[in-house]
Amino acid sequence: MLAEVPRWWAFGPLSGRPAKHVLSLLLRGAFPPSRPPRRNELRDRGDQERVPPGLPIGTIMPFISMFAVANSALINKLMASRLVYGMARQRVVPPILGRVGEVRRTPWMAILFTTLLALGLVFLVSFASADAVRTLGGTTALVTARRVHSGQSGGGGGAAS
Repeated sequence: MLAEVPRWWAFGPLSGRPAKHVLSLLLRGAFPPSRPPRRNELRDRGDQERVPPGLPIGTIMPFISMFAVANSALINKLMASRLVYGMARQRVVPPILGRVGEVRRTPWMAILFTTLLALGLVFLVSFASADAVRTLGGTTALVTARRVHSGQSGGGGGAAS
């Protein structure tokens, strides 16, 4: 069994992030700044001075922000479908949500369910009053706070109370 495992697997964890940090520290020591920064220097410099002159940051920043929000939404969507798939496999939710595709083994039923749920929430928030949105946000915050307070935030394996 051990003969089948490649040797580089043993050193894989040592070659990633720790190596990057060690290299960063070595390079900082090899190329020290010409003089130490003054006490007020960083406080006096605004964010605008760090932007190259002529760069239309006011035009670019909304696109960067929307890309970040869309990326976060995509990651949340992926994780939600995988969570529903895992819960279906554990029979916490109906097992039909754990169906996967024949060829790629994609949990298509969980993806469909979470997509419909997300579209329903978008529809609800789009056409609801400000009070409904505030209530939905408050409910989410309350459930999250209750789970964190009761020690269930770390995936303790038990059913939600």
